[in-house]
Amino acid sequence: MLRIGSVGSVLIGSVHVLAVAAATAHGAPSGSGASAKASVRQAPGTLAALCRTSNPAGRSARLMILSHNVWRRRADLDAGAVRWSLDGSRLIAWAPDTGAVWALTASDNEPPWKVGDAAGAPALSPDGASVACARPSGGIALADLRSRTSRDLSGAERGYAPSWHPDGQRIAFARSVGGSGSVWMIPAVGGGAERIAVCAKPVSMAWSSDGGWLAIIEHDPDRMVLPRLSILKLGDTSPTPICDVRGSDVRWLGNDAVLIADPSGAPVTVSIAAGRPEPLAARDERALLVHVCAGPVMSLVGDGKNGRYGLRGLSGEERTMIPVPALPDGLTVLDACWTAQTIKAPAEAVQATGAAPGNQSEPDRAIGPPVAERSVVTPMVFPVCGPVTWTNTFGHPRGPTRRHAGQDLMAPKMRPVVAAFDGVVTLRKAAQPGGHNWLILIGDNGWTATYLHLNNDTPGTDDGLGTDLYAFAPGLATGDRVRAGQFLGYVGDSGNAEDTAPHLHFELAPTATRIPVDPGPSLEAAERLAEPRTFDRPHI
Repeated sequence: MLRIGSVGSVLIGSVHVLAVAAATAHGAPSGSGASAKASVRQAPGTLAALCRTSNPAGRSARLMILSHNVWRRRADLDAGAVRWSLDGSRLIAWAPDTGAVWALTASDNEPPWKVGDAAGAPALSPDGASVACARPSGGIALADLRSRTSRDLSGAERGYAPSWHPDGQRIAFARSVGGSGSVWMIPAVGGGAERIAVCAKPVSMAWSSDGGWLAIIEHDPDRMVLPRLSILKLGDTSPTPICDVRGSDVRWLGNDAVLIADPSGAPVTVSIAAGRPEPLAARDERALLVHVCAGPVMSLVGDGKNGRYGLRGLSGEERTMIPVPALPDGLTVLDACWTAQTIKAPAEAVQATGAAPGNQSEPDRAIGPPVAERSVVTPMVFPVCGPVTWTNTFGHPRGPTRRHAGQDLMAPKMRPVVAAFDGVVTLRKAAQPGGHNWLILIGDNGWTATYLHLNNDTPGTDDGLGTDLYAFAPGLATGDRVRAGQFLGYVGDSGNAEDTAPHLHFELAPTATRIPVDPGPSLEAAERLAEPRTFDRPHI
């Protein structure tokens, strides 16, 4: 018999701990004592729910984020399924019927990016930086979510069903002819692919969290009545059959069991040692999702009446229901995913969201604390040329619901603004005259800088009629690579700075989390420039 490890004890225990902590955070009793109070302060996680709207017009689904116990509208997408990256930094949503794939962060700093069309579910890299998709015509495409570029994965021709190894350096994929198939492994950079197993036609695959086992749903319609779950140990060449299943989506629950998503909407768990599927929910419940993402397993249960659901951990008779705040009227859950990471993304009331990109005064901020209370020094070029005055106001209150997430660098209008480090820019242009011009710089160094309040006026005026020529560097476009010190745009007072002195609001955050840290120490140590640097050729 195939044995990976003891089944249930680690999985159940970890789920119960999360359920108790999350229930207490939402007001449910959990006992007393200092240790219990300490666990309550731990993040209960973040829920992303893809919802059907009552309005038939527009896009097919609305992505809602539950963070700090408040629902927030993130985006409207043509999608029917959603997943977190393992580190909780990004989401992918896709439409199983059309194959459209979207990538986005939990925060509103970037608009969703349509990666392309895929045949089958896409696969996010462990660090959330890349997504692998099977092309409808065959082969694997690899998209870089930071630079928003994509390429074919050389060596994976005719491949499908990609699955990232947890080391982030390798990708498994399938090939098939008729009812027969094989599993291959290839470096994420491309190159020579190695066949690691032969099996029936693979339908979907998933790696265990330790990277030692690959779960495979395989099916040969000519020889098999139902699809079969098999487990491949890395280094073996033939997978071990476990049991027949009714489902096509496989995910690991720790290293001991897997989840099989049934097309009927009734997911089951399979203990690898026991080798049999078990219903996820009680007979009087409807389980809408189970997902594990860098943490224990949580199930969303309920019938959606009045937009109400609950989260439940897989801890047998000791399961604790965690109430989920009601969704706005008219929304019912299509699919959802849970991450144990607490996403400190915008969490204002849902009624306050939904402004068109480029037309908001500035990116929304979380109901405190939205910023990381730590000091870092990131090597960089000071983002404004010439003399600048500033006082450290990072973390200071900005109204009742947010705190200042950056530093205000005071300088005259039309003073050049430059790239703090090498990276790729995303421009957010005003949607109408007098709107907000700003940009995002995603650095090669793992840091992201945000530049707010760029100029929107005709030089020498405050008319709000300035064109792109007076906001951004000539020819600069979203997706362009820039070098440290390169000209990006001009200081101004657009957005909610119209009634203040001109300045650049500058933010700094790790790209993986997008949680702003105090840029003050980095600004103090930064290299100062009198004028933007010039370069002979583009940075490739």
